[in-house]
Amino acid sequence: MGGFFERALSFRLALDPGSSCVRACLPGNPVLETPSLVALAAREAGQGAAQLDLRGRPFWSALWGDVFRVGEEARLLALKGGERVRVVKPLSRGAVADQAAAVHLFECVFQGVPGRGWKTRPSVLCGAGLSLTPVELRTLAETLHAAGARRVRLVPGMLACSLAADRAESRPPAVRLIAELGADRIDVAITSRSGVLAGSSLPFGLRELDRAFAARLRRLGLPLGRPRTAERAEPPWNSTRDASLGPAVEDPAEEAARSLREGLGLPEVVRPQSGEPSAPDADAAAQVARLSRLGTDAARAPVPLDLEDVLPRHVGETLAPFLARIADEALALLAGSSEGAAEDVASGGMLLAGGGALTPGLAGFLARELGLPVRAADDPATLRVRGLALLFEEELLLDEVAIEL
Repeated sequence: MGGFFERALSFRLALDPGSSCVRACLPGNPVLETPSLVALAAREAGQGAAQLDLRGRPFWSALWGDVFRVGEEARLLALKGGERVRVVKPLSRGAVADQAAAVHLFECVFQGVPGRGWKTRPSVLCGAGLSLTPVELRTLAETLHAAGARRVRLVPGMLACSLAADRAESRPPAVRLIAELGADRIDVAITSRSGVLAGSSLPFGLRELDRAFAARLRRLGLPLGRPRTAERAEPPWNSTRDASLGPAVEDPAEEAARSLREGLGLPEVVRPQSGEPSAPDADAAAQVARLSRLGTDAARAPVPLDLEDVLPRHVGETLAPFLARIADEALALLAGSSEGAAEDVASGGMLLAGGGALTPGLAGFLARELGLPVRAADDPATLRVRGLALLFEEELLLDEVAIEL
């Protein structure tokens, strides 16, 4: 009887708690994407919550007097700056970094997910990263319960990616090699239908790649983003409770570097043999410096045709050491797997998931490194959450693969 009322009063929700974006969906419904940001009223600045614009918030949250904006509204508010608001990233590497702010973020996601109708409390199926410790897993589950979840189950996120990929193929392989490229972590795993056979998590993600590329372009004389004055050496979007978590909102220079990386892609670069990549010649540096005329809109403006042969090389030379580590991790997993699993992977190749999977040239680079076919999944950014939604259809498998807390 209790199970009947639970199903009647709650809705099933697949959730992917990324450090840059939380993705959620009901089975068979569109995916809701919410930036993982929460803007809080900075009481220490002498501004009471009653003096702030609290429209658009749940009435019970307004009573607490601290939450100002969540998601995209928090991001836009952070870009405007100001002393009355500080912006935090509640999630880092798939774990909860600020529990109070994460509760508000998940509340917003639960209320805004399309297709829930009049039902208010979700039964959450959440994808967990490979690097999460038992303590971090329990904290994530407790945070979701505090946000209003009626029931919380955690499953390996890489298994969800594999299930979503299987559904898209007529003859899926028994064993898969998957690399998921997130904002601040990269997971590599060998999976089967019954679970993750082997896996590891690299301590960097796309944000680190773009930070390295932005630094290289600065050395070439290309101004990226808005200059920071001495009075605002620590702008409001860098305000987080834990400085090690990085900026709450993407730095303009890194945003420009990311746009160039996604637009230009990787040329046919090879693994660096030693140390730092060779410095560009003076002509290349002079050509790159011409991009300064694009000003702060460098990320949005088209790249001049005569630079198309210059910048891709710098993209490749900067990112090759990071990408080579992905290939090394995959080769290490294959070396430790069974002969049958290695044969399945050899025939099926590697599947790329996550927001960085569609970077032009990435699949080609990894294919050359691994000697295997490499391809990006269809809509790779939402692959994990779509796989989680499919798991609701297979209760027996879900009971088998759910993580015990």
